[in-house]
Amino acid sequence: MNYFQKKQLKSTQRSEDQQLISKNAVMIDVLISLTSNATCKEELKKLQEKLQYLTASDLSKVYDGDKKIANAIDDFKQWLYKEKDDAEKTAKMIKELYVLIAERNSKL
Repeated sequence: MNYFQKKQLKSTQRSEDQQLISKNAVMIDVLISLTSNATCKEELKKLQEKLQYLTASDLSKVYDGDKKIANAIDDFKQWLYKEKDDAEKTAKMIKELYVLIAERNSKL
């Protein structure tokens, strides 16, 4: 693999990571619409802002971290669809997302 192919591959990986980061940030809007607790909505808005400004990377470890965040957001969404809006459990899930973001950022 020559230099230009490696550079193009890294560019593609970075682009895919940026798309996943953007998707994760947009999915927070769905979570905000599903919860009725005002405090949780504010926390989700803060989380969304943090997600929007994540740095895209061409490292596979970072991309895997973004996938974990996406999976956690999806699990959170499914839980909100099925269950009643429980502020304590919602706060716990938001904290879990912050932990996943911190883990992801530690791999940069």
